[in-house]
Amino acid sequence: NQDLIREAKGIVALVKLLPSVQASVAAAVGSGSGSDTNIITISQAVDNPTNDIETYANVTLALANLAFNKKNQDAIREANAVEPLVYLLGSCTAHVDVIRYTSKAILNLTDNHLINKYSFCEANAITHLVSILEHTKDAETERYTSMALVNLKSDSLSTYQELILKL
Repeated sequence: NQDLIREAKGIVALVKLLPSVQASVAAAVGSGSGSDTNIITISQAVDNPTNDIETYANVTLALANLAFNKKNQDAIREANAVEPLVYLLGSCTAHVDVIRYTSKAILNLTDNHLINKYSFCEANAITHLVSILEHTKDAETERYTSMALVNLKSDSLSTYQELILKL
């Protein structure tokens, strides 16, 4: 079934339901009148995504489950899911289900996948995961977040540098 979902462009459709980081910031910049207002508006856009939180929880859970399939790990990254997932880590901290399933998605996407590990590190996922680990009271979120951090830290910097040279 996972292959069928990928082949039917289901992964792309799911990723499109995630927040658009660029659109949120662009809308925030255009809505203020002065520089202070713009900064506040950008902060509000990041703290309060405009889309449905329940949808984000469902999409991130679906992506987490699809990421058990190695081909889907590539397809999810190639559908540009990395930045929206990291954005959710930093913007939905009050929504336990979103954070839990986003952490699980990152855990599964980085499992034995060097390119995905590098992509999430470059998108600043480690900073958000550490912050979540420091503040969450949810045991499942703690487990997924700590395991995702282990995945992200399991390769040396030289391994990432070798990857960059190959790209």
